[in-house]
Amino acid sequence: MQISKSFLIACAAAYGATALPLYAEDTEAQVRARVALEQKLNELQSQPQPAEAPAPAPETPPPTRRQAKSPKIASPKAEKAKAPAPTPAPDAPAESAAAPAAARKPAPARAASALPQIEGPGAAISAEKQQRLDELLTQYRADQITPEEYHQLRAKILAEP
Repeated sequence: MQISKSFLIACAAAYGATALPLYAEDTEAQVRARVALEQKLNELQSQPQPAEAPAPAPETPPPTRRQAKSPKIASPKAEKAKAPAPTPAPDAPAESAAAPAAARKPAPARAASALPQIEGPGAAISAEKQQRLDELLTQYRADQITPEEYHQLRAKILAEP
């Protein structure tokens, strides 16, 4: 049995007719807040943007004994944070560089980047096992072994005394 197209159109019209009255008018407080927001945005857009100063490097606390004993493992997030920001080409016109700078807002500083890196507990496996696991992982990432082979060999290495 097929549904008539006119029935579907009638249902869509009924839905649209019932949804329209559900929208309420803005209150006076909402109208005033919207007007104030638009004025503030217009003020900010009309003001020239100062040249962005490089962010100061976050201060790192001196290493503690525990940090000095355990080797640091660099995470991809830390490497991205340390990478310098790309600079625009010197032959680019100043007008085109100023327009996008005025349009975008500066990102808020992340509080997490100011916190010291917390190191996890030391590995419960020997250095030899760790080296073999690292080599195995390198082979897996280079697609020299399949995921199934990787997991089998990893389990075998970890099961050894």
